[in-house]
Amino acid sequence: MDNIIDLTIVTQKFNNQHYNFNFKGFIFEYNKKNYIITIHHNLPIHKITYKSIELFNVINSCWNEFLILECNFSNFIIHKKYNISLPKKNVLLYFNNIEIIVYDIKFIPFNNLNNYPYKLPYIECNIKNKSHNYNFKGLSGMPVYNDKKDKIIGIFSKYNIQDNTLYIIPIYILIKTLNKIDNNNIYTVNNYLVNQTIFHPNLKYILPINIYFLLEGDKNMIFYKKKNIYNYIIDNNPLLYNNNYIEYYQFSDNIVYKYNLRLLTLLNKILKQDELIDIFKQFQQWNWLII
Repeated sequence: MDNIIDLTIVTQKFNNQHYNFNFKGFIFEYNKKNYIITIHHNLPIHKITYKSIELFNVINSCWNEFLILECNFSNFIIHKKYNISLPKKNVLLYFNNIEIIVYDIKFIPFNNLNNYPYKLPYIECNIKNKSHNYNFKGLSGMPVYNDKKDKIIGIFSKYNIQDNTLYIIPIYILIKTLNKIDNNNIYTVNNYLVNQTIFHPNLKYILPINIYFLLEGDKNMIFYKKKNIYNYIIDNNPLLYNNNYIEYYQFSDNIVYKYNLRLLTLLNKILKQDELIDIFKQFQQWNWLII
């Protein structure tokens, strides 16, 4: 049976055109239910397809890159085993039958916005055989295994071509996404707690407390620390809040797009640099883009 599913994300229309992006996915069993796991890279999704079959999403996460789809396939390998703790430095992992070495744990904004305070832990890896030329285009969404190839450690997200570094989303973030009630909001903490750290017992790693809240925050939850009670707070930043789709309106001959993360991600992938500069000049004046 096949291990990996070839997926296509068809974006919402921008300027009357859909755009297609290829990803990988795999079947993951959790709580006796099968899901197709891939990532959305913050793209505004119109539909997801496997060959000519349209798939339906269960979770299109607003706080991380995971896209979780319904699974009705029986001809693919089902992944059941995983390890939620973060791997140690210099540990060997396997990705697409390629040996990679854990270099570090890096905190990266999941939305790729520089200086954004809400970051997630990514496993930063180097390729063991640096003399070989690998092509990682279209491989986002593939599982990454431990040294025995029997447990999933994480999911491949991105590759830095300048220093040959791979970034893996830890499997724990997928488990949290499957368990959360609310994946459509960003949960944070009061500013006076931001510089504190806390040991995460599942990841076995010390995290900044705002990252801990981003991982563990959920609807109607509270956080206890030394007899103090802190509420998880929803970040209502309009750039991020409930931003899974592009919002647009038709006015006469003009289409007006609302400025949000999914729109910015799509523009970054389809436009040239000078076109992007012109658009950002518009955004400096108002929160709408007129086409």
